[in-house]
Amino acid sequence: MVEHSTATNRAVNIPEFVNIPAGGLLKIDAPVTEYYRLIDLGTDALNGGRIEEALPLLRQAVESSPDDAEARNSYGYALAAVGRFAEAIPQFRTAIGLSPDYPVAHNNLALALAQSGQAADAASEFKKALALRPDYPDAQGGLGSLLMQSGRLSEAIPLLLKSLQGAPQSLQTRTNLSLALSMAGRPQEAIPHAKEAVALSNGQDPRVLELLGQLNAQTGRAAEAIMWTQVALDVAVQAGDQQLADELRARLTSYEAEAARRR
Repeated sequence: MVEHSTATNRAVNIPEFVNIPAGGLLKIDAPVTEYYRLIDLGTDALNGGRIEEALPLLRQAVESSPDDAEARNSYGYALAAVGRFAEAIPQFRTAIGLSPDYPVAHNNLALALAQSGQAADAASEFKKALALRPDYPDAQGGLGSLLMQSGRLSEAIPLLLKSLQGAPQSLQTRTNLSLALSMAGRPQEAIPHAKEAVALSNGQDPRVLELLGQLNAQTGRAAEAIMWTQVALDVAVQAGDQQLADELRARLTSYEAEAARRR
């Protein structure tokens, strides 16, 4: 025992000595240290959008500590980010099995299931995430989006509004709310959210610009509808999206014809 070596709320390191000749100790394996190094590097790459760099690091972290729910969730997230949903889903399920009260893993599993066309299972996972964290904006927005897609607008719109209270800078939620309000016959309410979505995307998302044009057309603002659709067309052409550009040209022609008819 080493008495009075540290305060009661501190730890003390006691060196251990082994009978090894000089130069005999080549290295000390520290698997826990290596695991945290991999997690830190992988997470930094993931947060920086360097997904291809993150993937092997997080895979190694999972191999190093297969019973760690955080590692499984992070690796699943990286797989989903590159569209490998069939591989991501088992990682999220394993993370949940290891830590059932893990709302982020439930939410990520829901997103991967939704992208895989498994809407019912995705909705169930979003609900589990919200049961664990009722004010979880991502889960509110995800469930709201699914409800919107199934036409359950009276349930979708309140969820999307709640999601924006916690994450007002979410481009996806702003866009979905605009679309849901439009589908519900409330284009006037949708326009401010669509304008905010245009700002959040720096005016570089042609689908958001197209939606704003449609909303203006629905409210009888022909000049604004033409203007925003033209901007959407310019962005689509610049991005090389020929199919969308053709759709927008047709829509623009329709708006211009309607404006001429009203003159």
